[in-house]
Amino acid sequence: MATLLQFTEDKVANLARGLSGKLTEQRKHAEASLLLEQYTQDYEEAILLLLEGSLWEEALRLIYKYNRLDILETNLRPSILEAQRNHLEFLDSQRTMFTRYKKRLSVVRELKEKARQG
Repeated sequence: MATLLQFTEDKVANLARGLSGKLTEQRKHAEASLLLEQYTQDYEEAILLLLEGSLWEEALRLIYKYNRLDILETNLRPSILEAQRNHLEFLDSQRTMFTRYKKRLSVVRELKEKARQG
């Protein structure tokens, strides 16, 4: 469509950046990254969007495709470690809630049993 409208490369790139921003707001990181990669040739930003969306396999593919191995240590590894921390915190909170509800269920069952006997 941009070709039919005879957009310049800069105008197409700006349009792609704008659409990419809107897609990122909608948590559609893969699509936003694709626009940046194909229409702006901003490979680093495309990879960072994939990492923001926790799309590590696709980010890794682009890292190797564009030979940006520096991103492995500077961005990929910290992103994965952050996700790991978040998952561990979530699991810990779920374990705590489970324990609390399990204890409460025991108390309720005891009270119900006493009420039935008494």
